[in-house]
This record gives sequence, C-alpha cells and structure tokens, in this order.
Amino acid sequence: MSVRSPWDDLVASARARRSRDAPFFKPACLIAVVDLIDEGAIDPSAMNPERIVQRVNTLVDGVHTGRPEMRWRPVWHLSNDGAWVFTKGGRRIGPEDFEPARKPDSLREWRDSFDQLAVPAEMLEHWRSPAARAALRRAAVAMLETGDAAGRSLALDLVARITTKPDQQAPQGGQGVSTDSAVRRA
Repeated sequence: MSVRSPWDDLVASARARRSRDAPFFKPACLIAVVDLIDEGAIDPSAMNPERIVQRVNTLVDGVHTGRPEMRWRPVWHLSNDGAWVFTKGGRRIGPEDFEPARKPDSLREWRDSFDQLAVPAEMLEHWRSPAARAALRRAAVAMLETGDAAGRSLALDLVARITTKPDQQAPQGGQGVSTDSAVRRA
C-alpha cells in the first residue's frame, strides 16, 4: 500500500479540472504560490492574491502571451479544488455566490467578492512545511510535463531554474533539446 500525500486530493482535482485551452495555468499557479511562500513573500494563512497573479504572469509569459487579463482565474478555480479559501466578512465564498456562471465574470467582480485568501486550516501545517511544499511543486511540475506543449515548455524552464545555481548559466541543451523556451515552441 502506498503512502498518501497530503496533496493527493488537490492534485487529482486540479489535474481533472484544468482548462482545455490552457491546462498549464493551475499547475503554474500552484508553483507560484509555493515559490512565494518559499521566498517569504506571502503567508499561507493570509495570502496576497495580487502577488500570486503577478507571479503567474511572470511564469507563463514565456510560454503563453494570450489572455493576460484572465490570469486571476486559476487562483479562483484552485479554491474550488481545495487549495485555499476565499472569505468575505468571515464567510466562505464559493461558486454558489456567483449564479448563474458559478464563477466571477470579471477581475473587478473577483476582487470585490472577498477580503481574505488563506489555505484551509487543516492544510496550514503542510503549506508551512518546506518538504511538503517541495512535494506539491514536484506534483505541479509533473502535471506540466504531461500536458500540452506550452506546459512541457514551462516545466523545462522551471526545472532549468531549479537546477541552475545563481553563479552558473543554464545548460546549453543536448540531444537536440534547446533550453530556450522560444526555440522549443518553434
């Protein structure tokens, strides 16, 4: 019997309910949050959604230049997967608050719908654990690696950043593979 990860339900839900047009957004968003927590830029008990959207933009710009005005959506949709919880006045905000679409229709509606974003209390310990976050990051990268061409390109970029020390240059490729995401997409 295999050991269950605390991320299994989240990863399974995010994997099953990704956008067909841009399946890399949810894993990129998870990676953005993990990285921001690792850097001490956000606290999982009171997260800054604008900072998350900015990091998602930074991550995906190299592989997908379209729909920049919609890049807040994976932050919203991952709340439906259980990654975190939006609240307003202490009340949890969910799809039922956005009838009939079951989601905010605009960035403004999204921003106006909540006053706090935090991970669920039962998951806080895992989000605060560097080892647990690293496991979630690996799972998100695996989603990218098994996705579309843009996702695979993003996964390669992310892995290159992790494996390259600050004082080293990224590997120059080999076996016909380029480390330049623009070349890989061509």
